[in-house]
Parts: sequence; structure tokens; C-alpha cells
Amino acid sequence: MQEFYRNTSREVKRLDSLARSPLYANFTETMNGLSTIRAYREQGRFININDKFMDNNNRPCILQITAQRWLGLY
Repeated sequence: MQEFYRNTSREVKRLDSLARSPLYANFTETMNGLSTIRAYREQGRFININDKFMDNNNRPCILQITAQRWLGLY
């Protein structure tokens, strides 16, 4: 079981890093273009985009917590 957990944990951590990269890139781009976003009053659209990136970033974290609890049952 430990080997199964290790393989799963490694893959979930890889997915976490893949999901984090677009989130950081979007945040950096948003901060750099903040004056333009405000000038065109597009804050709502960028908030929605950031929320989607946050949701995608949280999915691997939830999977990691679930895998840890599953291992705790055994």
C-alpha cells in the first residue's frame, strides 16, 4: 500500500506544480497590466479568470488530502 500511495502522491504533486504555473503567470501578468485593466473596467473578467485558475490549483491539493486520509484508514 505504501508504494501505491507514494506513486499517487508523486503524481498529485506533479499535477499541483502544473496547475500552479498558470496561476502564477496570470497573477504576474495581471499585476503588470493593472492600470490598463482598470482603465477599461475589466476587473470582473480578470477576477473570474483568477477564480478559475485558483479552482484548478486547488484540485490537486484536495486529491492529496484525500490520499493522505485514505492511507490513514489503513
